[in-house]
Amino acid sequence: MAQFLPGIELNRRYYHEVVQPILATHFPDLVYSVGLLGFGSDTLGYDTPLSTDHEWGPRLLLFLSEADKAALAPQISSVLSEHLPISFLGYSTAFSAGGEGV
Repeated sequence: MAQFLPGIELNRRYYHEVVQPILATHFPDLVYSVGLLGFGSDTLGYDTPLSTDHEWGPRLLLFLSEADKAALAPQISSVLSEHLPISFLGYSTAFSAGGEGV
């Protein structure tokens, strides 16, 4: 098991070290925001090692303009699916909490 890293820091690093370079390479002019919204302990800063047993790990939400979403969402999803690692710092990136994807 990976050494525990609070979700806020884990996700910050995941964006800067993995996601941002992929987006910059494949979509250099894309204007977007990222974040993690919700009620989970990792979004509120209350996570502990016990939190890692459910819907916890490197993740983020990508916010696009309506026009970019309509024009680019399938391409962005495909590029991320192809280039994102299966794990980051020992935590799986392959899990789903449901909801709408990119």
